[in-house]
Amino acid sequence: MVERGFLAVADRVQYWHGTDLDAAEPCDALPHLEQLVTNPIVVLRMDDPQS
Repeated sequence: MVERGFLAVADRVQYWHGTDLDAAEPCDALPHLEQLVTNPIVVLRMDDPQS
């Protein structure tokens, strides 16, 4: 779907792999989700010369 609609940026897409997080306990799922959100932010800040 991404490749069809956004071919020009498809190589920049980061796919998340949150296997079975819907069935996990919050204490197990939340740290994993936090890392999934935090890592791209860190990368974006490294690419931003104003940060």
